[in-house]
Amino acid sequence: MVVPYPPRVAFWVTTTILAFLPMCFVPGEMGNLFLQIPGVIIPVLLVSLVESLVILPAHLSGHGRSIPGLALLSAPQKKINRMLSRFVNGRFRSMLNACLNAPLLVFVTALCLLAITFAAVSGWWLKFSMTPTIDADTVIAQATLPYGSPESESVEIQNRLVQAAKQVFRQSEMTSEGIPSLIGTRLEEGEVEVERRFKRLPAAGSGPYF
Repeated sequence: MVVPYPPRVAFWVTTTILAFLPMCFVPGEMGNLFLQIPGVIIPVLLVSLVESLVILPAHLSGHGRSIPGLALLSAPQKKINRMLSRFVNGRFRSMLNACLNAPLLVFVTALCLLAITFAAVSGWWLKFSMTPTIDADTVIAQATLPYGSPESESVEIQNRLVQAAKQVFRQSEMTSEGIPSLIGTRLEEGEVEVERRFKRLPAAGSGPYF
């Protein structure tokens, strides 16, 4: 006998959805990152709710009855079950028995794999970025000079960067409204600090900029 609990199931799923719902309203760049979590979990919970309240009772109520065409649909599932049973009772069981007979070897192997994983992460063999860089239409080049460098040296480097940018435009046959160029600034997360000198030169192939 199956005892239905629709209100309780709906309450459990609803409270879980409400727990993840605030992550949809996190502002800024981290909000775009956190949005992926509820964007996956909430639809899965809703589908599981519908499945538990509608589809599962229909399956249980029809247990034992032969449905036309069901044998044809269940043939691939039965074949996969037979293959999985052969694997579990064959190779997997023998491998499990070998591991149980040599627990120290299994522990040392797992410890070595853990050490290799930490070494790969700490040595930057495995690249990881919480917020990966996405290609955009704007390219920023920044040069940092030692403290106390003369302004003439800054202007020289500025001109070299601008000329390099123009060369890229010529080689790529691209156009731009202009090339903003700043001296005596620091760019962090898209913000400009301590502005002293600003030049905006028209790029190659572009018209005058106002």
